[in-house]
Amino acid sequence: MSARSEASLQQVLARAMMLATGGALTIAMLAMLLLELRLTVRDEERLLANVGQVIATYSAAAIEFDDADAASEALATLAANPDAEFGAIVLPDGKVFTSWGNLPSAIAAAAAPENRGVSLLRGEATWSAPITHGERTLATLVIRSGLGSAFSQLFWVGGLMIAICFGGFVTAWALSARLRESIATPLAELARSAEAMAGGDLSAETRIDRADEIGGLAKSFQRMSAGIRELVGHVRENTTAVSDESARLASASESMF
Repeated sequence: MSARSEASLQQVLARAMMLATGGALTIAMLAMLLLELRLTVRDEERLLANVGQVIATYSAAAIEFDDADAASEALATLAANPDAEFGAIVLPDGKVFTSWGNLPSAIAAAAAPENRGVSLLRGEATWSAPITHGERTLATLVIRSGLGSAFSQLFWVGGLMIAICFGGFVTAWALSARLRESIATPLAELARSAEAMAGGDLSAETRIDRADEIGGLAKSFQRMSAGIRELVGHVRENTTAVSDESARLASASESMF
């Protein structure tokens, strides 16, 4: 019975430790992944915006002088970004002034303001802004980039977090083993001593010397067992005395007859 109790207590302690650790690590990992995802989206948007503003600045004069080659040279700077898919300068009438990369057929839809931003489902980021000169809008600059590098970084961070969580689980398992050893083992020893006393072995003792609550329980058990042994000793002495007195009275009664 003590073996079953010990195993049950160890399982409860291990389960509680692993659930608490697993829950905390899972919440922390999800929070860090969401934060990393948000930072990745923000960095991608900032990168496209910075590149787009530079291209728009250099393209404004080229559009004014109807110099498509000069505007194309400005767009060609997108080649420095390995994830860049295309860039285009769209005139107000919907015609493409110049472009770079693999231009989609629905370029007007891509230039629409509602299509700006990062789409994780499509794995792409689209940035568009008007190219102006004074108060006149000369054209709209559209840039689209893939998210291959961003996803690679995100996957690397995710793998690192999973490795950290695995290390946390291993550490939690080691700590739970020590916790089980420090709690379940002495309680099992107390249970065995109590069962021995219940079976009539009044010499059963515990060898637990600790300053915590379990140590206090062990000392209380020792005092209890010492009191039981003393009480049983007094009962035996009284029983012996009563037996001797009964024998003496019986002897005296026989001598009278």
